[in-house]
Amino acid sequence: MPVAEMPGAAEPSVHEPAEQVAPPDLDIGLPIEQLRPGITTLLGGDRERVQITVDAVNRRGKSFRCRVTGSPTLGAGGAVTGAILRMEVDGESRPSA
Repeated sequence: MPVAEMPGAAEPSVHEPAEQVAPPDLDIGLPIEQLRPGITTLLGGDRERVQITVDAVNRRGKSFRCRVTGSPTLGAGGAVTGAILRMEVDGESRPSA
């Protein structure tokens, strides 16, 4: 069944670059500003992979260390067209302060 026929399903959307500005923390408490240098490095084509570990807060308010690994996406001719970010818990969750 195509997405358009599924009740309650959202169509994929494309945002203009001006709309792609993330808030300082995603709703899960992930500090975007700490990720920005690594993402910029990926988008500049300077590295094939970056890994950054940051303090984050889950939706239940529990603090944890989050390891974010990023890889560039490549288009025609090997040009960088974007990045894929993978987020996972790094070790044991820490108690909330």
